[in-house]
Amino acid sequence: MTRLAVALLVAAVALIAWSVPALAGDVVTMPTANQMGPGEVDVAQYYISFDYPPGPYPGHAYFTTMYVGVTDLIEVDVWYIDANKGYRNITVLNATGLLLSERKGDCADVVIGVRDAGNDLVKMFGGGFERGLFVAAAKTLNPPAGPPSSANTPIWRLHLGVGDELGLGTNPDRMNKGGVFGGVQAIITPQIGVIALWDGTDDIIGVTYTPDPKGPTLKGGVFGDHLWVGVNYTFTR
Repeated sequence: MTRLAVALLVAAVALIAWSVPALAGDVVTMPTANQMGPGEVDVAQYYISFDYPPGPYPGHAYFTTMYVGVTDLIEVDVWYIDANKGYRNITVLNATGLLLSERKGDCADVVIGVRDAGNDLVKMFGGGFERGLFVAAAKTLNPPAGPPSSANTPIWRLHLGVGDELGLGTNPDRMNKGGVFGGVQAIITPQIGVIALWDGTDDIIGVTYTPDPKGPTLKGGVFGDHLWVGVNYTFTR
C-alpha cells in the first residue's frame, strides 16, 4: 500500500468516525508540552515499518517508550529503539521542565526540554544526532471540566515548538538540524481520535482508539514515508 493510499485511508476513517486522539503525553517522536503529572507514567510500544528499497537499511524498528512525571514540574522520558539489519539497540533519554501550566491557570502549557541527553541517538544515513534543546507549547482551545464526553467533544489541542536535532532522520532528503515543529491533536469522541503533526523532519498522521478511558490506547498511521502502529497506557504509580 502506497503512502498516499494509507494517508487517504486514515483521513477517511477519521471522517467516518468523527475521530481524533487522546491528549496523552506520548506522540511518537515529537516533543510536546503534554507534561505528565507527578506520579503519572505513560508506557508505549511502537512498530515502524520502513519504506526503503532492498538494501542495507532496516525494514522495521520497535520503539518502547516510557514517560514519567517525577514532580509537578519535571518529566523524564526513556526511548528504547530496536531496529533490524545490524543496527545496534539504542536507549535515548529526554527530559522536560514545565514553565507554564493550563491546569494552574496559565494561558498555555509551555515546557523547556533536552532531547537525547546521553548523546546516543544514531542517524540511519551516517553520523549521529547531537544533544538538542527545545521549547514546546500547547494550547487546549476548549478544555472540558472533567473527562472527555460526547457532550463536550470535539476538543482541540494545538502544538508549536522550536528546537535542535529534531525527528529521527529516517530519510536522507529530510535531515533537519533544527527548526519548528507542531500540529494538532483533537478528541471528537471519547473513544476515537486523530493526530496531524510535524516533528521537524517528518509528518505524523494517525488515528487513535481508546475503548475504555481506564485502558490502553491503540494507534497507527503514517510517519514520513513509513507506516507505524502502537499502543500506549497511562497510569498513576
